[in-house]
Formats: sequence, structure tokens, C-alpha cells
Amino acid sequence: MSKMEKKKSLKKNRIMLTKEGFVALEAEYKDLIDCKRPEVLKEIQNARSMGDLSENGMYHAARQKLSFMQGRIIEVEEILKKAEIIDSRVKSGVKKADLGSIVVVADQEKMINYSLVSPHEVNIAVNKISLESPIGKSLYGRRIGDTVEFEAPAGKKKLKVIEIR
Repeated sequence: MSKMEKKKSLKKNRIMLTKEGFVALEAEYKDLIDCKRPEVLKEIQNARSMGDLSENGMYHAARQKLSFMQGRIIEVEEILKKAEIIDSRVKSGVKKADLGSIVVVADQEKMINYSLVSPHEVNIAVNKISLESPIGKSLYGRRIGDTVEFEAPAGKKKLKVIEIR
């Protein structure tokens, strides 16, 4: 494999994150390792001390919880290893919607602020939407004044881009 192919391969495996998303994942990882996993290990220890493991529901529930937690720890480790932080401040002069942008849009009823983030940072409760979502895909690369259309569960929706930060 040539140097150019290796660079392309490495870039392809990168996971783009905002600084805030990276910090949040680091905090989640630390919490899983330092707090939550030790708590579950104590639960397993306590359940073991109750005797027969074959009919011990607490033991099996705690083991399952640990298994899911270990999966999440591995997932977060991989994301952090492959993370490439996108500094939205660098893009502040660019007036196109991109990863890390806050896009103010208007539909027929109200104005909404959407933060465009990676799939690993999505939080619908605070309007952090993935660039891979229908709304995110339609907003990506758009400029102020553009009208976008996307397919929602309730049918086609239109939004007008009012501001990009």
C-alpha cells in the first residue's frame, strides 16, 4: 500500500466529533470505568454471596448489566481512538452549514436551532442532530436563505435557513 493510500485509509477510519462531543465521551468513559463498573462488580459480588447462582436473578441481572456496560466501554474507547475533533471556531467565517454549526431554521410555525453533530453526539432533547439524519443531510452545505426539503415521518417538510453560527 502506498503512502497516499495509507493516509486515505486512516482518514476514512476517523470519526469526526465536535470538541463538546469529545469531552462528553471522555467524561462518559471515565464515569463508566471509575464509578459504574465498580458498582456493578459489587452487585455481582453481593449476589454471589447469596448462594446458588443458577437460580439467583440478582446475579444474572448484574452480569447482564456488566456485559452491556463492557460493550459500551469498548465502543467509547474505539470512538475516542478514532476521533478527529472539528473546531467549529475555525469555520465561523464560513457561512455554510457543517459539522459543529448551529443552524437556525424556520418552518411555517416557528424557528428552531439545530446543532449539527456526528451520530455519536446526537441528543434530540437539545436539538443536536446528526449530519446523517434526514434533516442533517438536507441542511449540510446550505447557506443562509436556502430552503431545504426532507422526508419526515409525517411527510415532506420544508425549512428555511435563517442563520448559521
